Amino acid sequence: MSQSEAQTESEAVHPARKSTSLQDSISTLCTSPTIPSTPLEKSYRIKKLKRPGVPGSESEPVLTATPPLESTSSSLSLYRAAESGDPLNLPALDVLSLESQTLNTKLFRPLFDSTKKLVGQLHGLLENSINTRLFAISYVTNLFNFAKTRHLQKSVAKGKVQILELQATVGRLEETIGCLNMETEAHKQYAVELQGNLENVKKVLAKTMDEYQKELRKQSDAIKSQQPIIDAIQRNKLRHDFLVDTSILILSIYISNTFLVEYPLHMAGQVLMKQAPKPRRRFTRQAAKAFIVWLLMKKLRETVRGYGLHNELSNSLFFSSITGRKPNGQ
Repeated sequence: MSQSEAQTESEAVHPARKSTSLQDSISTLCTSPTIPSTPLEKSYRIKKLKRPGVPGSESEPVLTATPPLESTSSSLSLYRAAESGDPLNLPALDVLSLESQTLNTKLFRPLFDSTKKLVGQLHGLLENSINTRLFAISYVTNLFNFAKTRHLQKSVAKGKVQILELQATVGRLEETIGCLNMETEAHKQYAVELQGNLENVKKVLAKTMDEYQKELRKQSDAIKSQQPIIDAIQRNKLRHDFLVDTSILILSIYISNTFLVEYPLHMAGQVLMKQAPKPRRRFTRQAAKAFIVWLLMKKLRETVRGYGLHNELSNSLFFSSITGRKPNGQ
C-alpha cells in the first residue's frame, strides 16, 4: 500500500513530466530524417508554436505552409496561387491539396499511431492513479470507521458497566433509605416516650418546688420567730467578747509596765540611744511598749480562743460594719 500510494502521489504531483515526454517524442518523430525532402514537400515545414495566452509555455509541433526554398517560377506560382486563393488557379490548387493530403498521411501516420499509444498509456496511468487514490481513500475511510466503531463499542461497554454500578448503588441506597426509615420510626416512638417522661418529670418537679417553697416559708417564719432570741444571743456574745478583749488589753498593759519589761527597755534605750535627746528616747520606749502590748494581746487572744472563751463576734461585726460583708470563714 505504501509503494502504490507513493507512486500515485508522485504521478499526481508531476503530471507535467508525462506531457513533456510526449511532446519530446512528437518533436523527435517530426524532426526525424525519414521525412522526404522533395521540392513540394519542402514547401511544408513543421514549426513549434507556443500556446496562445500562456507565456513561457512549451512549444507544440504544428504543420504549417512555408515558402519554398527554390526560386523556380512554377513553385512560386503554385505557392502564390495557394495563398492568394485566385479562382483562375483552381486546378493547380486541387493538385496541391491532394499532394499535401498524401504527404500528411504518409508523414503523420506513424506520429499519430505513437501519439495514440502514448495517449492510451497516459489514460491507463491516470485510471490507475485514480483507482489507487480511491482505494487509499476507501481504505483510510474503512480504518476510520473501524476505529470509530471500536471506540463506540468500548464506550457502550463502559456505559453498561457504569449503568450496572449505578443500579447497584441505587439498590444499596434504597436499602439504606429503608433502614433509615425504620430508625426514624423508632426515634419517633422514643421521642414520644421521652416527651411523656419529660411531662411526668415536670409535674414531679412542680410538686417538689411547691413543697420546697412551703418548707422555705415555714423555715423563714421560724427564723423570724427566733430572730429576737438570736439577736439576744449575739448581744450576749458581743458583751462577752468585749469583756474578754478588755481583760486581755488590761493584762497586756500591766505586763508591759512590770519591771521585767520596763528595765530591759530602759537599758536598751540607754545603750542604743545614748546620744539621742530625751523626748526621742521616751517616744521610742513608749512605741516599743505599744508593740509589746499588741504582741501580748494577740498571743493571749489565740490562747483564749483555743479554750473556747472568745467567739470573735466583735471582729465579725466590726468587719461587716466597715466593708458591708462577712469575713471569710464566717
